[in-house]
Amino acid sequence: MVGAEAGWRADPTGRHEQRYWNGLTWTEHVADGGVRAIDPPVWRVAEAERPVTAGAPWAAPAAATATTAAAAVVAGGAAAPAVHAVPRARGAGGADGGGAHAGGAGGGVVGGRGGAGPGGGGGGWGFLDAMGERARERPRPELSTALAGLAGALLALGVLAFSELDRTPLMVLSAALVLAATVAMFADAPAASPLADLVHATAVGVAVVAIAVLGATLVDGGDDAGTLAGLLVGAMYVAAWALPGFRGRTVMLGLGALTLALTAGSNGTTGAPALPVDASIPSVFGDRIGTQGAIYLAAAAVLLGLVWLLDRAGYHGAATGLVGAGVVTSLLGVTLVVQDAGETGGPLLMAVVGLLVCAVGHHGARRATTWYGAVLTALGVLLFTVLAFEPVEPSGVGTALLTAAGALLVVAALVRVVRPVSAGSADDR
Repeated sequence: MVGAEAGWRADPTGRHEQRYWNGLTWTEHVADGGVRAIDPPVWRVAEAERPVTAGAPWAAPAAATATTAAAAVVAGGAAAPAVHAVPRARGAGGADGGGAHAGGAGGGVVGGRGGAGPGGGGGGWGFLDAMGERARERPRPELSTALAGLAGALLALGVLAFSELDRTPLMVLSAALVLAATVAMFADAPAASPLADLVHATAVGVAVVAIAVLGATLVDGGDDAGTLAGLLVGAMYVAAWALPGFRGRTVMLGLGALTLALTAGSNGTTGAPALPVDASIPSVFGDRIGTQGAIYLAAAAVLLGLVWLLDRAGYHGAATGLVGAGVVTSLLGVTLVVQDAGETGGPLLMAVVGLLVCAVGHHGARRATTWYGAVLTALGVLLFTVLAFEPVEPSGVGTALLTAAGALLVVAALVRVVRPVSAGSADDR
C-alpha cells in the first residue's frame, strides 16, 4: 500500500486545523473548529512528506518549512500520525453519529459509519459514497474527452438517420446503441492505454443521444405524449447516472435534472396539465408572473438548493451535475418573470435570484456560477435604476449608471462583512 488510509489530519499548510488526505494526495477539504470548508492546497506535498503506510510516521524533508515540519514530524519519528475523527459538519449527517474516522476511505463522526469520502457514509449519503471519486471530485475538463463525447453524439445521430425517422426502426436502433454504449463502458481498456478514457467518453456521447431518442419513441401519441416522453427521458438519464455502466457520470445527472425541470415548466403552459402544478401555486402569484415562470423558478430553487447541500457535504462531483440545470432553469424563470412582473418587481426579482445563485457559487467555490449570478444581479439593479430614472439625456443615463454602481458596491460590502473571503480559491471545473 503506497499511501496511508484516507483521513482527517493536521493541515501541513498551517492555514487550517485539519485537511483531508484521500489516500493519495491532499484534498481541498479543510476544517476549523469542526466546521468544514474548501481551500485547495497551494503546493504539492513532496513524496517524502506523504505517509508511507497507515502505521508509519510522516517524514519531513530536510528543506521543509517550519510550518510543514511542525505538522508533519512526529515526536521521535516513531509514533504514527494521528487519525482524527471527522469534524462535524453543520447540516450534514446526524448530529449524534458515532464512529471515528479510522477505517475505510472516509467515514467518521457525521452519520456514524465509515464511508468513502470526507462526509462519511451516514446522513443519507451512503449511495453517493459508493460512487467514489466521481461523486466527490469535480470532473476535470479535458479537450480530448470533450471531442470524443461530441464524436459519440454525432455517431449516434448518423446511425439513427438510417431509420428514415420511422418509429419502430428508431426504437430498435436507439435501444441497440444504448446497449452497445453500456457494454463499452464495462469493457475496461488497459490502464496504460491513452485511448481508455476516449472510448468511455465516446460511449457517453452515444448514450446521451440514444437515451433521448429511445425515451421519446417509447411513448405513443396522445395529448400528454410530450409530457410523458420528457418524464421518461429524464428518469432514464438519472437511472443511467445511478446504475452501473454510466454510474457517476455527471452529464447524465445534469441532463436528467434539466429534462425533468423543462418538462414540468413546459407542462405549465397547457390548459390541462398532466402534473398537478397549478394547485401548488397560489392564484394571485400565478396570475401575476405566469405558471410557467413560477415552475422554472421553483425548479431552480430546488436544484440550486441541492447543489448547496451536496457541496456542503463534500460531494462536489454530484453537485456539478445539477448546477448547470439550476442555472438554465433560473435563467428561463427570470426571463418569463421579467416580462410579466412589472417594471419594479421584475428587475428586483432578477437581482434577488442573481444574489442567491451567487451565494451557491461562492459556497461551492464555483467560479462560473458565481459570475453568472453576479451578472444577473448587476443586470437586475441596472434595469431597475434605468426604469426608475427613465433617462432621456446623457446626464440622466450617467446618473442611472452611477446609482446602479453605488447599489452594487453597497451589496458587495454587505456580502464581504457577512462572509469574508476564505483563504484560497478553486476553479469551476
